[in-house]
Amino acid sequence: MTLNEALRTYRIPLLLIVPFLVALYYTIVPDMVLQWYRDDNYSHGFIVPLISGWFLYTRREAVMKALVSPWWPGLLVILAGLIQLTIGWLGTEYFTMRSSLVVLLAGMTLYFFGREIFRAVLLPLGYLLLMVPIPYIIYDAAAFPLK
Repeated sequence: MTLNEALRTYRIPLLLIVPFLVALYYTIVPDMVLQWYRDDNYSHGFIVPLISGWFLYTRREAVMKALVSPWWPGLLVILAGLIQLTIGWLGTEYFTMRSSLVVLLAGMTLYFFGREIFRAVLLPLGYLLLMVPIPYIIYDAAAFPLK
């Protein structure tokens, strides 16, 4: 199955997932964007999704040629992302909650489109992790010796 055929086949489930993701992350993502705006150390977060999109654009031919073969173990990655989100929410640990979005996107890519598509979009997905502000305890431990 090609990517276009898969998108037609999974159109309804994918459209149903969007409101679900918005509901899950409706407070998390705006808080992250606000941190990008307020803290100069993380202002690069605004451009990271654009660069990730550019990486995806440069790989568009590989993505379009890749064979779509849904991979059921992708559900385990989705479950791991949801568990990560829950643990982060219970512990009020923002890095864990925010990075769970990338894990969920990776899991959905694996589940709906398969490993070949996942390999083609691995760099853009992985690059999205750079938009997530790291905890200050780690930031200070790395930055303080450099001052």
